[in-house]
Amino acid sequence: MKEDIKLYIKNLPGWSTRRKIVVFISDDWGDHRIRNEEDYRNLIRIGIPVDKSIHTRYGNLADKSDLHSLYEVLSGVKDKNGRHAVITPFVILANPDFDKIRSDGFERYHYELFTDTIRKYENGYQTIKAWEEGIEAGIFVPELHGREHFNVTQWLHFLSKGDDRLLQAFDLHYAFLKTPGMKVNPVYAFYFDNQTDFEFLKESLSDGVRLFREIFKRNPLVFNPPNGMFHEAFYSQLAELGIKAVNAKHFRMQPDGKGKIVRRYFRFGQVSYEGITHFISNCAFEPAGESYSGIGKALKQVEIAFRCRKPALINTHRVNFIGSRDIRVRDKSLSEFSLLLSNIQRKWPDIEFLSAGEFVTLLNKEV
Repeated sequence: MKEDIKLYIKNLPGWSTRRKIVVFISDDWGDHRIRNEEDYRNLIRIGIPVDKSIHTRYGNLADKSDLHSLYEVLSGVKDKNGRHAVITPFVILANPDFDKIRSDGFERYHYELFTDTIRKYENGYQTIKAWEEGIEAGIFVPELHGREHFNVTQWLHFLSKGDDRLLQAFDLHYAFLKTPGMKVNPVYAFYFDNQTDFEFLKESLSDGVRLFREIFKRNPLVFNPPNGMFHEAFYSQLAELGIKAVNAKHFRMQPDGKGKIVRRYFRFGQVSYEGITHFISNCAFEPAGESYSGIGKALKQVEIAFRCRKPALINTHRVNFIGSRDIRVRDKSLSEFSLLLSNIQRKWPDIEFLSAGEFVTLLNKEV
């Protein structure tokens, strides 16, 4: 009952609709944290606990088998308009080019496109084709998660100072280690505490949109900052770049630019001075997580969202659908996903499946 009350409190404020809209939002696509199993074992051997997080224990770049298996589940249901379920992968466009960074003495950052990273692996070109197939079918519709998923300036600063622990991780192509002295966990890509870092992040945003356009042949409509930390100081730039909305939680962590982090509250559909709309994720489905206990929690979140006349915006990370590290994780997750979809369809036959971009377009017409 206590959890239900919290959900009602979260869902009641802001924009509402009588339509039963379902949007699946999936973070981290394109992000590459563990190069291979040998690196994974060596990271554990030197005391870096990559086995403690599902994102490094099971996460990886999706391969063609992962994508085709996901598409099969999405194609197994239809909404009231005859449309299949659709998922919005929020994409990280680039991964660090470790060799070039080392050759520059850790003074400059270099990256490679996630598509180039994919092509280095077996059947990589077929995996790229699988991305294209999902996009063409309208069931896999990418949006922007950022150019990188980690805090580049903080990482380079400590690498250039010769931090031994960080250099050990660097040798194993791992960029997500927090060492003493770092102000935030590296996953907070948009943390900054000085003007130089702020300008770097502005450039990375513009470059990320440019790369998105080159790869997907269209402009992203929605930006979902890695791990949710962001600042409104970037909003005017987002608007200039054609971004219409920012995915957020009700309370967002926000750097103050001077070394502290504050929390900002956003209601559903709130529009900034610059015209950036906030759409608030209000449901979660993470079957790969250790605390997962079935579809009941996600169904309850969907039910309360609909009762409050809100869409069901369901977060589900990429790691749930990856099988190259442990096929059992993917198979279990896809089985649960299929069960969730069929139960949503059965309980609410008037549902509508939309991508995040389509939902934002609708939202901006009505707020």
